[in-house]
Amino acid sequence: MRPMNRLFTLFVCAITAATLLAIAAGPAAASKSQPAVIEDPGRLLSPNPAEQAATLDESKLLGADIVKLPVLWRTIAPNGESTVKPGGDLSNPDNYPAGAWSTIDNAVNGAHARNLKVWLMITAPAPRWAVKRETTPGPGAYEPNVKDYKAFATAVGRRYKNVKMYSIWNEPNLARFIRPQQSRGVIRSAIYYRDLYQAGYSGLVRAGHRRSKILFGELLPSWQRLKSGARPLAWLRTFFCIDSKGKRLRGRAAKKQKCPRRYKRVRTSGMAYHPYTQAGGPFVRQTSKDNAPIAYLRRVYKVLDQATKARRLASRKTKIYSSEFGFQSSPPDPNATSLRKIPYYLNASEYLSWRDRRVATYSQYLIIDDPDLGGFQSGLRYVDGEKKSGVYEAYKTPLLVFKGRGNSVTVWGCLRGKERGVAVAEIQVKSGSDWKTIAEVPVGSSSGYFRRNVRTSGAQKKIYRINWAGGTSRTTRPGKLVKPRK
Repeated sequence: MRPMNRLFTLFVCAITAATLLAIAAGPAAASKSQPAVIEDPGRLLSPNPAEQAATLDESKLLGADIVKLPVLWRTIAPNGESTVKPGGDLSNPDNYPAGAWSTIDNAVNGAHARNLKVWLMITAPAPRWAVKRETTPGPGAYEPNVKDYKAFATAVGRRYKNVKMYSIWNEPNLARFIRPQQSRGVIRSAIYYRDLYQAGYSGLVRAGHRRSKILFGELLPSWQRLKSGARPLAWLRTFFCIDSKGKRLRGRAAKKQKCPRRYKRVRTSGMAYHPYTQAGGPFVRQTSKDNAPIAYLRRVYKVLDQATKARRLASRKTKIYSSEFGFQSSPPDPNATSLRKIPYYLNASEYLSWRDRRVATYSQYLIIDDPDLGGFQSGLRYVDGEKKSGVYEAYKTPLLVFKGRGNSVTVWGCLRGKERGVAVAEIQVKSGSDWKTIAEVPVGSSSGYFRRNVRTSGAQKKIYRINWAGGTSRTTRPGKLVKPRK
C-alpha cells in the first residue's frame, strides 16, 4: 500500500470509529444553569480566620457558586442584650459597635476573592430592645419591631453594596424565629411577616439595592406540631390573604386574618425555601397537602400562582431559590437517614431540582456536622473532618442512571467544581475488575450538568460511574426515572 493511501485509510477508520461512538452514545441534553449554594454558618462566620478561609476554600473546591451567610441582628446591634434601645441613626452602619461587622466583612471579602457570590440572610435573633418580650427557646423572636428591622436592613445594605442577593428572615413558620406562631386557628406569624418583609425590602431598596435579588420566605417545608410552627402552604395562604381556591379573603375571613383593606402587593425576586425531606427520603408520601418537600414543589407553585392571579404577588411564575437543604445522617444521629441511602437521596433530590425550570438554585447545608446532636448532622463530613462514605462523593460528582429500552440507558450527572471551559466526563461501566469507558461527554455548561443517552451490551445490568479530572463519582445501577410528586 502506498503511504498516502495508507494514511487516508487510517484517517477514514478513525472518523468512522468516532462517528459510531457518537451514534451509540446519543446526543447530550442541554442542561440548565443551577447555581450551587453552600451554607455553613459556624465555619464561614468563624472568628478563627484560618477556619473561615479553609471553609471558603472547600466551598470553592466543591463547586459552590454562592455562599450564604446569616446576618444575626442581635449579634451586630448595639446593646443587643439590653432592653434599652440605643440612640442614633441605626440605618447607618457606622453607628454600630467597633468590630461588629468584622466577621461578615472577612467572609464577604474572602468569598469575592475566590469568585464566589454572597447571599446575606438578615434574620433573628432581634435585639432585646426590639422585641415585645424575651422567650426561651427562640430569643429575639417575639414580634420584632418592624421599623427597627427596616433600619437594620438599610444598614446591612449600605455596608455591603457589593452583595447583590438578600433574603428576609429565617424560617418564619417556626416558633424559634417568630412568635407567636398560631392562636385560635390563625397563623399569626404569617400576618406579622407581611409587615416584616415589606420593612426589610424597603430598607434594602433605600440602601440602593433596587436591582439586587431580594427574596421572601425561607420557609420550612413541613410541620406537624402546630403550636410551634405552621405548614408552609397554609402559612403562604395566610400571608397572601387568599383561601384554598386562591380567592381573596373577604368579610369575616379577611378580618380574622387581619387582611388590610388595600393589600400591598409583594414585590420580590423569588421565594427562598428549605425543601428538606423526612428521613425516608424525597418520595415519602405527605400526610398533609399543606406540606411540600423537594418532590412536591408543584404545590408551592400553585399557591404562588394563585397569589399572582389575586394580585397579591407582583411577579409571575415566581421562582423558588432552594436556600437550605441536606440529609442528616445516621451515624451520628440514630434517628436520621441511614448513611448508605443518602447518596441516592441526595442525587435524586438534585435531579428533581435541576429538571425544574422554576427552581433557581440548589443548596447544601453544612460541609461539616454540627458538634452536638442537637444541631444539624447534614454535613458532607463528620465533626472530626472525616468524609462521610459515599456522601461527599455523591455531592461533588452527582450521578443517576435511568433505565431505557433494550441496551440503552440515560446517564445524568454533574462535574461540580470544574474550572471554566470544557471538562470531559468519562461514562464508565464495570468490566471484570476494571472499568471501561463507553462514552466521553464534553461538559461546557457553567454549572457542570449533563445528560446523555448511551447504548452498551447488557446496559440494564451494568454498574456505572463517572470519571473526570476532578475525581470519580459513586457507582450505581440503572433505576426508574425520578419524577416529582403531586
